[in-house]
Amino acid sequence: MWTPPPDCLRSKVKVRVDSAGPISPSNTSRSVWRCRSFATIGAIRRIRRASQNFHCRGSSTSDMKSDASPSRRALPEGDLRRRERSLAKAIGVVDGDLLANLRVAGYTAETIALIEFAPLARLAWADGHVSHRERCAIVQVAVREHIDDDTPADACLRAWLESCPSDDVFDVSLSTIRAKLDRLPLDVREAAQRQFIKDCTAVARVADGVTGDNKIAPEEGRILARILVSLRPSPPSH
Repeated sequence: MWTPPPDCLRSKVKVRVDSAGPISPSNTSRSVWRCRSFATIGAIRRIRRASQNFHCRGSSTSDMKSDASPSRRALPEGDLRRRERSLAKAIGVVDGDLLANLRVAGYTAETIALIEFAPLARLAWADGHVSHRERCAIVQVAVREHIDDDTPADACLRAWLESCPSDDVFDVSLSTIRAKLDRLPLDVREAAQRQFIKDCTAVARVADGVTGDNKIAPEEGRILARILVSLRPSPPSH
C-alpha cells in the first residue's frame, strides 16, 4: 500500500517495470518527468529507503493484521484519538468508526490526500500488473492534485504502484470518498464525483490489451463497477 516495512510490501504479483529510457526534465512537463521516474530503479530504491521512516499496510488482509504489532496496540488512547482528530481535520469527516478504520489502514494526516488514489491504483492492478500508461495516467492526476515530490504522500503513491493496495485500504478509501461527497453542497459534490469517475475511467481505458476507443477490459470493468456502486448516495438517516 504505501511505503512500509519490508513485509508490508509482499505481493504475489510482481510489477512489470516499463523501460522509459533517459529523458531530461528541462524539456519535459512535470507529469511526464514524474511518470518516467516512477519506472526507474532509482525510484524503487527511494521507496525502499522511505520504508524505514514511513508506515503503511501491505497487499493482503493477513499482512494488515500481522502488522498490528503489540507496540501499535499499546499506544496510549490519547495518542490514538489525536491521530484520528488530525485525520478528521484533514478530510472534514467526523464519523468515529470511519476515522478509526482509516487510522488502522495506515492513513495519516500527511497521506490522507491520497484517498482518491487507492481506487485508481486498484484499477491499475486489476490485470495483475501496472502498465506504463496506467502509471502515467495516475501520475497526471497526482500532479493536478499537487501531490509533491519527496513527501509521505508521494512515497505512498509510489509504493501503491509497486504493490497493490489491500482490500481493507480500498474499502475504507471508498467509504471515505462517499462520506466526503455527502458533506459537500450539491453542485460541488456532483462536480467532484464527475471528476473522480473521469479519472477512474481514464485509468481503466489505458490498461494493456485494451484496443479501440472507450473500451474497458473485464478485469478493470469489475473494479470500476464496484467503485461506481460505492458512489451511490448514502440513505437518509432517520
